[in-house]
Amino acid sequence: MDLFLFTILFLVLLLSLSLFLISFQPSKTKPKTTIIAPKTSHGFKSYPFLGTSLDFLANRHRLLEWATETLTSLPTNTAIMYFPGKFNAVITANPLNVEHILKTNFPNYPKGDIKTSLRDFLGDGIFNTDGDLWKMQRKIASHKFNNRSLRNFVLDSVRSEIQTRLIPLLEHSAKTSKVLDLQ
Repeated sequence: MDLFLFTILFLVLLLSLSLFLISFQPSKTKPKTTIIAPKTSHGFKSYPFLGTSLDFLANRHRLLEWATETLTSLPTNTAIMYFPGKFNAVITANPLNVEHILKTNFPNYPKGDIKTSLRDFLGDGIFNTDGDLWKMQRKIASHKFNNRSLRNFVLDSVRSEIQTRLIPLLEHSAKTSKVLDLQ
């Protein structure tokens, strides 16, 4: 019985492969025309049904470098990532675009369906709301994230790094007369 099942499976596979290869044979009745596909303007390699997910997975260990290389190679510094299903993402490194989307014309860029799917994870916080609720939360957050508080945060972080990591490293290097490359 196993041999019979194996033979049937083999024949089905062989038939499928034959049909696949025949479908790609050039037709003799149709005149040959060369169709040049337009160059993708969105920057990321995109495939039918898969979108940019293959390129995304291939570069998952270096996402920031990959995105930076792609965005800087485009004149607008803006790219589109196509994913399977209805989810697409626009990524930009253009400061004018960022200001337009997040400040100047924010109501024209709703978060859409992805907001609903992330509701359990993000709730109704500033990253998952639109409209008046977002404006209210942004106003509250803007008081927390002003220039003075951000400057103090950076100063505290740098001071901590210097005291806990850099100075001990320099002291150890000085005691052992070891050359230290700070690059």
